This record gives sequence, structure tokens and C-alpha cells, in this order.
Amino acid sequence: MPGYDTVPLDYEGINVAAVQMNSINIDPKNPEAGKTRNLEYMLRFCDIAFMFGGPKQLLVFPEFSITGHNTFWTREEWSRIAIMVPGPETDRIAQKAKDLNCYIAFGAHTQDRDWPSHFFNCTVLVSPKEGVIHTHWKAYTGFAGMGLEYATDVHTVLDKFVDKYGWDAVWPVAKTPIGNIATYVCSEGFAPETARMFAFNGAEIICRSMSGGGPDNQLGRFLVQFRADCAANQVYGIYANKCTRRGIGSMGGGGSMIVGPSGEIIAQAQDAGEQVVVATIPISVHRKSHFLPNIKTELYAPVYQQHPGQYPANMYADYLPKDYDDAHQWALKHKRDDRPSRYTIPPRENPDEL
Repeated sequence: MPGYDTVPLDYEGINVAAVQMNSINIDPKNPEAGKTRNLEYMLRFCDIAFMFGGPKQLLVFPEFSITGHNTFWTREEWSRIAIMVPGPETDRIAQKAKDLNCYIAFGAHTQDRDWPSHFFNCTVLVSPKEGVIHTHWKAYTGFAGMGLEYATDVHTVLDKFVDKYGWDAVWPVAKTPIGNIATYVCSEGFAPETARMFAFNGAEIICRSMSGGGPDNQLGRFLVQFRADCAANQVYGIYANKCTRRGIGSMGGGGSMIVGPSGEIIAQAQDAGEQVVVATIPISVHRKSHFLPNIKTELYAPVYQQHPGQYPANMYADYLPKDYDDAHQWALKHKRDDRPSRYTIPPRENPDEL
């Protein structure tokens, strides 16, 4: 027994793929046409993935797969844009998963009927037999309205989230017949604690859906971070980034890769164009030698307690910013200290500029 909860494996080894593709930004006034186009494109790539090396047991897609993304969409616009989970889009992905007998993970902005007026930057895992089996909101954005988005994350409604779902739901791990899988989004990986929390909860494979973490982005530090996360926690990793096309929304593409538990690159995108990166994970052998992280918690916990985060938890518990500029000001109002905030986008003087 590996020392954590599992279900029996169906395969000795699993074939996996990171799909490097781009979605288009949809028109918030008429979002259905754009969402349908992106969904059709994504489903076509599922079929294409099977053309490279035969059947796959797990496909991982980038962030914003269905909706695209625009920092300055308003909350009212997001209420029309974000997909419901489960909903029509995930139903179609579930059918494709069933047709291919394959698990599909992707990032998308979502809504939840239990959280009216909220929207989330979320990863979703779809099973070939059960449909949606796993969702993970970004636990935190890293910016709290000071960067690229203002979606509700776990940290901004922490107390309510934990009361409703429990602490295990903050860092959920899907226990499947192809392995224990964790999924997460982009900037969550800036902190090494993210992968470590999933590892403590029994993850054997971590899947990071990206939008902009390519080799040309600050000399590829996001790629280095992901490899370090795999090595530090002895897990396999699938890193699915968008491709690079013309335009500001396509900067930082490429670098999609599959990483081994020593941080070694098993397979990687050859360039920043659209492609499918494939490899085999020997999941049965890995499980026999895998173990949970072993750290001296008493050494670290007091230091963490002395250094609270720059922004307090529960910032969206009683107030939901109406747009990015409002979220920016709300974050500044609650900032705990004068440290500069990274990735700050200044408020717009012209509301029509992108």
C-alpha cells in the first residue's frame, strides 16, 4: 500500500498528452458562438491527439480553453461568458471522453449554481464513464485583483468554502483507475506550496493548465518551477500551455511538456505552435515506489505564521467587484503592507481599450 488512498489501476502504464492550442476570445455580447467554436476546436484536438502514438488515457488542455480571456470583461459579461459545470459544454466533452475512453482535463472560466453572481477560473477533469468527476477553483490568483483577473478563488471566500466543502476540497485529488490526479491553473504554480499540498493529499500526477508560461516568458521560469515541483514531490507532471499566435493575447506560448518525478523532461513541444506532446507514464511502477512528502513541519509552521499574506482571506465574502478596475481598488483598500504588488495592470483611462 502506498500510504494514501487509491483505487485499483486499470493499466500498468498510461499514455498521456499535453495539447498546445489556443482558444479565441469570444464576444461577450454574443458568447455562445465563440464558446461553440472553441469547444469544437478542442474536441477536434482530442481526435488529433489519438493520431499521435495511438490511444491516450489522459488529455490535458490549457487555461481558458472554451471562453478565451479578457482582463477587462465586467462581472455582468462574465455571467454570460463563464460555463456552468456541469452544463452543455461539459456534457459534450463527457461524450468525447466516453467515445475515446479517455480522461480529459482543461481550464475554463466557470459558474456554479450554489455560488450565484460568482465566476471562477477553474480546472475540470472529465471521466469516460462518469462525466465531470473533479473541479478545482484556483485556490488563489496570486494578485487579488492586482493582475490579470478578478475571478473568485478559494482564498477570497475561504471561510465559507471550507464550511461548505471542508479542507480536503481546497486541494482536491481525483482518485481514478489511471492514477491519483490533481489539476490546477497557471499562477497557482508560482507558489511551491500548491504542488506540495496536492502531494500531501495523495497526488501521483499533477496537471497544470497554462496561458502564457512558455520558454520566452522570463527565460522560462514557469517551466523550471513546474519541473522543481515534480522533483520536490516525486510526482509526474503534465504542463499544457497555449500556443503562440499573433496578438497580445498570445504572448508567452509554447513549452508544453511532460515531466518525470525527478524533474526530468520526458517530452516537450518542439516550438510554440499548435501541437500535441505525448508520453507514457509507468503509473503502476510509480505507485509502488511513491510516497507522501516527509517534512519537519515544526520547523516551518512558526515562520509561516509570522508572515501573513499581502492580502487577507475572505475579500469577496461580502462584496463582489463589478469589474477589473473595481477589483483593483478593492485589493488596494485591503492590502496589508506597502510591498509592491507584482503583475499590476494600471486602471484604464479609456474604458474601450483592451
